[in-house]
Amino acid sequence: MGAAKVTQYFTGGNSVKATLADDPDYGKVTKLTTTAKSGDPYISFNLENYLKAYGLTAPSADTYKLVVFKIRQENCSNTSFEIFYFSGNIRGATPGYSRTRTFSNGDNEWQYVIYNLGDANGWTGTIHGFRLDYMFSSQGADESIYIGEIIFAKNENEIKDIIGTAEDPNALTESQQTQAANLISSAADTAPSVSNNKINAANEDSDISLWFDDAFAKTPQESTKSTGKNTYQIRMAKNEIEGCQFLLASTKAKTGLTVNLTDFTNGSKTLKSVIYKGYYFDDVEGETIVDPLPELKGSFDLEANKSQMFLIKVYTDKDTPAGQYTAVLTVKDSNGNEIKKANVYVYVWRFTLPDASNCKILADISWWNIYSYNPPWTYYGDDGLAYARYYEFLLENKVNGYNLPYLDTNKDNANPFSDDRINKYLDDPRVQAFNPVGFGTEHVTDARIQGAYNYLKQNPEWLAKVYFYPIDEPKNKAELDQIIYYAKKIQNVFGEDVKIIAPMHINEALDKDSTSDYFSYVDGYVNAWCPKTYFFNTSADYKNNPMLMVQYYSSILERNLGTFKDRMAAQQADGDEVWWYVTRFPHHPEITLSISDSEIEHRLLFWQQKLYNVDGFLYYLVNDWFSGGGNPWDKKHETNNSYPYNVYGNGVLVYNGFEDSEGQPYTSSARYDELEDKSFTAFPVGSMRLESVRDGAEDYDYFTILDAYYGEGASDLIIKQITTSLGNYVNDAELYTSLRIAVGNLISAKIK
Repeated sequence: MGAAKVTQYFTGGNSVKATLADDPDYGKVTKLTTTAKSGDPYISFNLENYLKAYGLTAPSADTYKLVVFKIRQENCSNTSFEIFYFSGNIRGATPGYSRTRTFSNGDNEWQYVIYNLGDANGWTGTIHGFRLDYMFSSQGADESIYIGEIIFAKNENEIKDIIGTAEDPNALTESQQTQAANLISSAADTAPSVSNNKINAANEDSDISLWFDDAFAKTPQESTKSTGKNTYQIRMAKNEIEGCQFLLASTKAKTGLTVNLTDFTNGSKTLKSVIYKGYYFDDVEGETIVDPLPELKGSFDLEANKSQMFLIKVYTDKDTPAGQYTAVLTVKDSNGNEIKKANVYVYVWRFTLPDASNCKILADISWWNIYSYNPPWTYYGDDGLAYARYYEFLLENKVNGYNLPYLDTNKDNANPFSDDRINKYLDDPRVQAFNPVGFGTEHVTDARIQGAYNYLKQNPEWLAKVYFYPIDEPKNKAELDQIIYYAKKIQNVFGEDVKIIAPMHINEALDKDSTSDYFSYVDGYVNAWCPKTYFFNTSADYKNNPMLMVQYYSSILERNLGTFKDRMAAQQADGDEVWWYVTRFPHHPEITLSISDSEIEHRLLFWQQKLYNVDGFLYYLVNDWFSGGGNPWDKKHETNNSYPYNVYGNGVLVYNGFEDSEGQPYTSSARYDELEDKSFTAFPVGSMRLESVRDGAEDYDYFTILDAYYGEGASDLIIKQITTSLGNYVNDAELYTSLRIAVGNLISAKIK
């Protein structure tokens, strides 16, 4: 900026003034300073007129998608930096046309605040300027930022080229990397090699291509390029579910095809397997992508020049003998002629995964959604059978539902434990967490707390599975006080060790010296800590990767109270549990569970969970179908101008299955009304993302077993080959698979 005139283009300040200041790096720079305590300090900058004064043309929002402010802070008590952008027809600050990022207030060094406006409403045409709300609030005068540069970039790569990145603070040292390499290479692979030679069917159809891929591959339907894998060898432990994909593509349309898969056998023992057919959603970031995975039943068709994905899912149990198993996959045409053929293999390692996973996963299942999406569109009197099917399906996939089947959490019911069928689930070792009174403060009454305790005290193991969840995402001190209020009520009955979980998505200092925050305030009442994943990012992480999610972060709190990882480790040392969660937030480069993400990321999220020593994963809902526009089989595309990305499938990990009395899927209410027999079956249909959640949890178990045999920290050496922190990871399927195989081989080598 030309300093001489710049301050006159800052106008309309609300408790903020613009002045010139001397800086050793830039000379004269603009300094924005608060003039008083304010709940909303801001000032506007007319970029277009400033540039015009120098004979320059304002940049176009159609070309430049990212805006970067290089700033230095001084005495800032708040770290949230919101910009209202003026572009195209927008000439002033307009609600809904803003973006918020945060900055570090822990030092006075120059730093970058990056805004991605690529998907922002109204970000088009000439960029006129900005209103700078560089703090949501100020505690007084003289809270300042210095503006060194405003940078416009076309994409993230340009940003990286301009600002560079600091060294990864979490990377392995040279000696640790040597240690990791020695560990990975120390166990031999005992699995037999398999031939990749293509097998010709008796009536080979040259129009059709058949190939295999990893279970987590995400091939757009528009892609018909083979991986070159003519077979696949699945690797798995005992008591595990694992699989692979096969894909078909044809240059001509085909109808009435069928698939047969023989049993996986080693000659004396067979393994259970099921084939699922990928269901595609169109226009997921411009591609046609699979998420729902209904079981393949009957025949299917192939569209010309489009691929079709299938998932082979294989099950082992605790008694499955180790070794190689083989099956034959056959595709037949509508006349029953064998037109494609391939061998598929499963190699079972010698070790066994536990029933009770080391990675606890808790998620809500909406009873109402299950029953309101099936005829006659309200509860149909099946005595909770459909809900139980959903619960047990999720349990098979390592996910515990908030509410147990047959637990009556209606708020008008003083005693939810009135059906002893609940005991089946309380006794199941896979059930590790549940809410005993239902979600919401209206359920946390004295009578219900006492009734739950009276029932569950029959068995100490039942009590150990209790997680109360009275308040969701507290946003202020009053809601923190509500957590304490309900925690005291619960602890008075269940004792101080009862687990109370409180998901938190924001955090702020609660005193002017930043020595207390939301987490320290409820210490002693919350003992199952559950922040959003991004709280584990540190100041050093942000310097390494300025694109990280930085919502409500304060580096002063980090300096005064310690990094979040260290703080949570201290809580664990005192006997607490640490969980984390994702929803729509965070976003790229961090991992959430969006359909548009690379599927390997969803597995790596659980590798990161192990890396950060987090005990559990919380997800708010697995069947949030209503907010998807009324159709459960929907990609549930959400966008909001307050964040720079699209969201697909948030809150939906299962889809609703339905068969009427004639075995047909639901097509219309008119057809259903015409049926003489109104009976039907409601059941869950899984998803690609649920597969990855389960497989990620199983990987977490692999790493826990690895550490038990090779010492604490062995898992870190492996995990850091592919991810070192929340924002640093590589989407490398071959690397991921090789590392998982190495871990399996290392563990199996210890089993005699």
